[in-house]
Amino acid sequence: MDQRIKDKIDHFISEYHNSFEYQTLISANNSLETDFELHTIRTTIDIILDRIAAAVKQQDHENIKQQQQALQAQKLLLDTNPLIVSYNNAFKQIREIDNYLNEVLLSKFHKKKLHQCAS
Repeated sequence: MDQRIKDKIDHFISEYHNSFEYQTLISANNSLETDFELHTIRTTIDIILDRIAAAVKQQDHENIKQQQQALQAQKLLLDTNPLIVSYNNAFKQIREIDNYLNEVLLSKFHKKKLHQCAS
């Protein structure tokens, strides 16, 4: 590979990793990993899933229904947690950037491949 191109790609990657959007995602992810409340919710969800599996084996339909309701409540807590909302918003921004980059950088190859497949 031409060294100039490699240098430009390396510079681009560095700029991407230093971008506000990328740093926001990294920060949000770090917050998710260290938050005690989220850890507790995830642990509770795991316990409920184990209870559902046991209830299914025992064909205990009433317990299954109760555990599913408990699971829905925990998932709602998870989905509405401000750290999760923040992470999802940051991830959405990065996904939009990635989709744009994919379109700009690779669209010529995608079109060529689609054209070849149609032949």
